[in-house]
Amino acid sequence: MKLLHLIAPLLLLAAGAAQADDATYRTLGRYADADGGGQTFAWPASGVEGRFVGARLVAHIEESGTSLMDLDVDGVMTQLQLETGARDYTLFSAQTPGEHYVRLTRRSEVGSGLTTIRSLTLDGQWRALPAHAHRILFVGDSITVGYGAAGADEHCHYSAETSPPFDSYAARTASAFDADFEVVAISGRGVVRNYGGFDAHHMSELIDAALPDHPEMHWDAAKFSPELIVINLGANDFSTADPGPTFEPAYLAMLRTLRQRYPRARIITAFGPEPREDAIPRITAVTQTYNHETGERIPFLYLPRAATGHIFGCDYHPGEDTHALMAQALEAKIVHDLGWRRVHH
Repeated sequence: MKLLHLIAPLLLLAAGAAQADDATYRTLGRYADADGGGQTFAWPASGVEGRFVGARLVAHIEESGTSLMDLDVDGVMTQLQLETGARDYTLFSAQTPGEHYVRLTRRSEVGSGLTTIRSLTLDGQWRALPAHAHRILFVGDSITVGYGAAGADEHCHYSAETSPPFDSYAARTASAFDADFEVVAISGRGVVRNYGGFDAHHMSELIDAALPDHPEMHWDAAKFSPELIVINLGANDFSTADPGPTFEPAYLAMLRTLRQRYPRARIITAFGPEPREDAIPRITAVTQTYNHETGERIPFLYLPRAATGHIFGCDYHPGEDTHALMAQALEAKIVHDLGWRRVHH
C-alpha cells in the first residue's frame, strides 16, 4: 500500500536498525505501509512497541504535520512533540545498558498530520515480546479516543495534551484483560451524520480504512483478528438533530461488514455516557434487527457517566472518572459474556 504525495522519499535504514516485520518490535493499531519501508500511522493509540537490551534507542520519523506522541519507557509516560519533516528522536538514553520496554504511539488525531516511523535503531539487542492475551477492536468517536479526558472540566477545549487515548474507557478495558487493541475512531464523526453536519467521511465508511479519511487505503483484516468488537457510535448523529431514516440501514450495513471481515469476533453495540432517549432506542432496535436477521445474540450495553469526581473533561466529554466507570461496565459485560479473566484492575 503506497502513500503518494504524503510521505517524503525513504531515507535508508541506519546500520543496526530493525524493521517491524522482523519481529523485533511490533506495530500497534492500524497503519499503511510507506513507500520503500516503514509504517505510516494516523489513528490514535497506533504506533510501535518493543523490549530491548541496550543504552540508547533512536527513532527515525517523518512527520507531515506536528503530531504529539505518547512515549512509554518502562511504565513512565511522557509526551513527544514531533516536528514537520524527517528527524531522529532519542527515545531512550542511559549510561549503562539494561533491559527496557518502550511504546511510542500517537496522541494526536488525524488532523495533526501523518506519522511515518521509518526505523528504530538501538545499540543493543531486541528481546521477544510476549503475546497479548486477547484482541479488541474499538469503533467510535471522540469518546473512544479520550477527547479532553485529562482536561480540568467541561469549560476547556480540545488539545492533544488533554486528550490521552490510553486513559479512555477503551484502553482501560484492553489493559484490564491484557488485550492488544485497535482504535478506529475520529472525533466528531457519526454513522451517517457528523457533529453539526460537517462534511467528512462517516465512520461507517471507514471500517476498512488503514488510515483515517483514506477509505481507498484498505486495511488487511488478516493483520489483526479481534476476538471482540465494541462499537460506540451515534452521539454525533443525534447531537444537534435527528439523523433521519438512513441511520438504521447504515448501522446495519456496518454490522454486516464487520461480521464479514471478522467472522469469529464477538460484537457489542454500546452507547454512552450521555443517556440520550432518542439515540439509545434506535441503536437497540437496529441491534435487534441484526440479531433477528442472523440468529446472533449481539448485546447492547449502556456505558454510564460517573456521578462524582472528575465527571467531565473538555467540552463536556467524559472525564477520567467517567471513563473509569465506563470501562468497569464494559469489563463486567466481557467477563459475564466471554468469560475473560481480568489481569489488571
